[in-house]
Amino acid sequence: EEQIAAGTDCIVAMGTTGESATTSEEEHIQVIRFVCEVVNGRIPVVAGTGSNCTQTAVELSAEAEEAGADGVLLVSVNIAPETIVDLCRHVENIVGVKEASGNFSAAAKILQLSGGYVDVYSGNDDQVVPMLALGGKGVISVLSNVAPKQTHDMCAEFFKGNIEASRRIQLKAMPLIEALFSEVNPIPVKAALNLMGKNVGEPRLPLTVMEPQHQEVLKKAMQDFGIL
Repeated sequence: EEQIAAGTDCIVAMGTTGESATTSEEEHIQVIRFVCEVVNGRIPVVAGTGSNCTQTAVELSAEAEEAGADGVLLVSVNIAPETIVDLCRHVENIVGVKEASGNFSAAAKILQLSGGYVDVYSGNDDQVVPMLALGGKGVISVLSNVAPKQTHDMCAEFFKGNIEASRRIQLKAMPLIEALFSEVNPIPVKAALNLMGKNVGEPRLPLTVMEPQHQEVLKKAMQDFGIL
């Protein structure tokens, strides 16, 4: 509800930040089903259904569609820009890519080859504005779990032509983004949510709780960003 109220355009359920690697298939679908029921069509829901096993990914994707998801997000190894463009052009239900490699040259190549035909989303919170400048459509974000309005506004201001306002949000968020990635995702973001009183518990093994010194840095970054 807070995400929707803050202007988030789409909920991604059971991505890496959702600890999908440590959930059973039954739990995985339960979460997707619950999110779809709560959102109830107000904004799109994209379900993370990727797996190292192709059969599992196919089965999870079919179940996610049945649960009401509007799309699926599937993890992959690095795919060449030419292949991504070809897939989006010739396969009706492949429409875009979460570009998290940090390689702007690859992202630019995708957008150049496709002429905007492929929807490109930043997968890195510290690279949102540069990705939008190349023609990206937004961000699949970790930051938005704790700062949904600011993450939404970073993109919205850019699309309204307020590049300076967008840039200011990006740069102000950098210390918090760094703190959110000071340990393996989603260890820090779960710590941040707990600091906000969300009581989301500890990460599942093999992930562990955040180191105290990192948690202090995170807490200060949250305070400086105005969310704590």
